[in-house]
Amino acid sequence: FDLLESISRQFTAGIGRALNRIVIGNTAFGKFSGPFVGEHSERGSISFKGNLPTYEELLMMEGITADKGVQMVGFCYVMNAVTAARLKATPKTAGDGRMIIEDGTIGGHPVFIADSNKIANGNVNAGCFAYCMVNQHGDSSLVVDPYTKAKKNAIQITLNEDWSVTTLKYEAFCVGTANPS
Repeated sequence: FDLLESISRQFTAGIGRALNRIVIGNTAFGKFSGPFVGEHSERGSISFKGNLPTYEELLMMEGITADKGVQMVGFCYVMNAVTAARLKATPKTAGDGRMIIEDGTIGGHPVFIADSNKIANGNVNAGCFAYCMVNQHGDSSLVVDPYTKAKKNAIQITLNEDWSVTTLKYEAFCVGTANPS
């Protein structure tokens, strides 16, 4: 068992989780926020008729985004696991044997899963993530401190990094809100 390798993998996974939380969520993460946070008149929006979007409403999110003249690069849907599970069991049209989400896609675009505390049940974010830049500035530094928490028989490990998240065009993103009836 290689402790350093295990810790390094956890740091990498933690950074990925934090960056995903920033980029795909509806709430700010500290001072960072992604394309779905705040009011932006350029960003598209749609109110779903029910507590779960229809196939047509989901495709409309793609249309709203494309209609704003952005290149449809990296377009995908983001929702929580409960919404995704329900859409995997919901036919595209009544009596159809094809489901809204098939093979992890909607209309050929990938579906990503976010925590339910980041996107509420029934709500869907969508967008061209090529317009959301994530950048690391400089090097990483790992600080291993065996002294500060020595009385608690613990070692404090801190990873210092400098990141930025920038939305280039809010027009490339769309927020879909469920109507809890």
